[in-house]
Amino acid sequence: SRSPPDAESPDPNIISIYHSGETPDGRQFYVMDYVDGVPLDRYVRDRQLGLEPTLSLLIDVCEGIQYAHQRGMIHRDLKPGNILVEEQASDSGASRIGAASVAPPPSVSGAPVPRILDFGLAKLVDAPTDRMVSISQEVVGTLPFMSPEQATGRQDEVDTRTDVYALGVMVYCLLTGEYPYPVVGSLLEVVHNITDTAPMPPIKKWHASPNGLRRKMSKQCPFDEDVQTIVLKALAKEPDRRYQSAGDLAKDLRRYLQGEAIEARSDSGWYVFRKTVRRYRFGLGVAAAFMLLIAGSAVGLLFMYREQGVLLTEVKTQKERAVESKRVAEVAGEKEKIARGIADERAMEAQRQAYLASIGAADAALRAGDVLAASRRLELSAEPLRGWEWRHLMTLVDRSTATLAGANAAANDVAFTSEESLVAAA
Repeated sequence: SRSPPDAESPDPNIISIYHSGETPDGRQFYVMDYVDGVPLDRYVRDRQLGLEPTLSLLIDVCEGIQYAHQRGMIHRDLKPGNILVEEQASDSGASRIGAASVAPPPSVSGAPVPRILDFGLAKLVDAPTDRMVSISQEVVGTLPFMSPEQATGRQDEVDTRTDVYALGVMVYCLLTGEYPYPVVGSLLEVVHNITDTAPMPPIKKWHASPNGLRRKMSKQCPFDEDVQTIVLKALAKEPDRRYQSAGDLAKDLRRYLQGEAIEARSDSGWYVFRKTVRRYRFGLGVAAAFMLLIAGSAVGLLFMYREQGVLLTEVKTQKERAVESKRVAEVAGEKEKIARGIADERAMEAQRQAYLASIGAADAALRAGDVLAASRRLELSAEPLRGWEWRHLMTLVDRSTATLAGANAAANDVAFTSEESLVAAA
């Protein structure tokens, strides 16, 4: 372990070490403050603290860390278990061995005082990466409370803002009773969540968790969006987007408690969009390719449908033309049929008139005794029109049989003279 940043002028929230040495059998020892307290998270939970006293404790913790940072020390292992809260008043300090007498940390009787301890993994702010206080170059700290740069072993990027991130995790846990993201699983999975998984908004997490601040006493979340904004700013994945010091975080928490406007602002929509694209770049790339494929297909189908529409329009036009031509042909056919009917009627009427003329002429010829002329007239008459009048006149024209007048008795035999001018009957 390492000593706090300044044992000669201690901060009331940092454990003081008054002496260190080695026992005769070679074991190292330290003489430090005795703290009769409990871990920060347990203290808040057991006493069912409300929002204001909880944030007040966190402000004290932030100011203690700011004190360490100003003296060139980065804690690198901040967590509730390394912060003890004591209420017991202390009027006299512990015995000091080999160190200047120092007044004990002030404490108001009964008032909770958070004390930060365990600087064993601390790092000097200006020390190169090969001179870390922890001696080892390995990833050090408690994984669920590590910042992205610390969890991935980028020791050259670890600075005071790394402790700010750990403070943000602590505030999140105290308010919601849960970590900002899953911290159970393989080391690779947890590190991935620390570096890439955005924290669930604390208000939403509080409602989803049974362990949130005063969760069992009320169904209404005890903190608002301003507190949520402060927490999420401390938990920014990029150090430049976090509070630049623990003191800045303490100031914003104090502004909130005093009803003043906080300096933290929610991330813009454009920033959230860029972060989402970066986090899901592979999936979004596949989705973008798929969308381009769909867009290309849609454009191709659009052109195809337009071409098909032109063809359908042309087919429709041709069909309409065919229907119109058929209608015109039907009208012409009807007209032709009517004309043909009229012509047939006229022809029939002319034929009937000619027939009547032939009958009249044959009758007149018979009356004149010109049988031969009457016969020719009857033969020239139209056959379909020959009726009873034609047959009557034909019987009058036919001379193949005759009735001889003057014979009173029946004739059994008839003979003509050689000249065929006389007939003899017996």
